[in-house]
Amino acid sequence: MSKYEHILFDLDGTLTDSGPGIMNGFEYSLGKMGVDVPDRGFLKQFVGPPLSESFEKKLGFSPEDAARGIAYYKEYYADKGVYENDVYPGIKELLGKLKASGKKMIVATTKAELMANVVLDHFGLREYFDLLVATEDQYGRPIILFDPSATKERIKDKEAYRVIQLKNNLFFII
Repeated sequence: MSKYEHILFDLDGTLTDSGPGIMNGFEYSLGKMGVDVPDRGFLKQFVGPPLSESFEKKLGFSPEDAARGIAYYKEYYADKGVYENDVYPGIKELLGKLKASGKKMIVATTKAELMANVVLDHFGLREYFDLLVATEDQYGRPIILFDPSATKERIKDKEAYRVIQLKNNLFFII
């Protein structure tokens, strides 16, 4: 196939169409916050960016109100929204071919680890991946994804050293 040994996938919008669950989560959260949602189209802007960016930058919430909004969002998403999601057509076949060819497959997501695990398990994607990298661990604590002071000398297998920059200025060492 190709010279690349590791293949990195984002979860939302690459492997799955998570838009309906995300939009429904925002609709629920904004309703709890007393914010009127003009129409479903308004909610599409929240599919993709991190939650804090959506609440603070897009909606103009204070950090305190953003935290409340995120808590409401997560309340809905954990119960219903995570399942309002579909694997894109052809993804499982693609992943199966890549895995069979010996590629190391990684999911890198800004979604919390707990929710990313639910998606991978519920939609039968777990078997294709060797590693999941998320921005929050299973307890909601931030994960340090990249230490800028890391050097090749600190990585034992220098041939496997790679730094990949993804959307939202996140860095992963693989």
